[in-house]
Amino acid sequence: MTTKTTFGINELLSAEREAQVIITQARKEKDAKRKQAEAEAAKEIAAYKAEREAHYRKYEQEHGTSSTDYNKTLDEKTVRDIQQVQRDAKENEDTVVELLLKSVKDVHIA
Repeated sequence: MTTKTTFGINELLSAEREAQVIITQARKEKDAKRKQAEAEAAKEIAAYKAEREAHYRKYEQEHGTSSTDYNKTLDEKTVRDIQQVQRDAKENEDTVVELLLKSVKDVHIA
């Protein structure tokens, strides 16, 4: 090989090494930017979540709609409804018995 050819090959190898260094550096920078973007996104998500939770707690306090309060209210309503059904049954017991007896006694043969 001639000196000129060797010089050309060495120049190409040197350029290839420089390109590899540039590519490696670009990959590192890209990875760093990705990690930074992920960290910023995680912060934004955490801030948004905290904001929504605060909003929900404020709404709960203003409207008294916590699940515990709701369950307590529902239990109280259920007890009242059962008591009302029992009162209605007690009040109409005689009427119901009379209707049943009348239905049993009045047999229509067709």
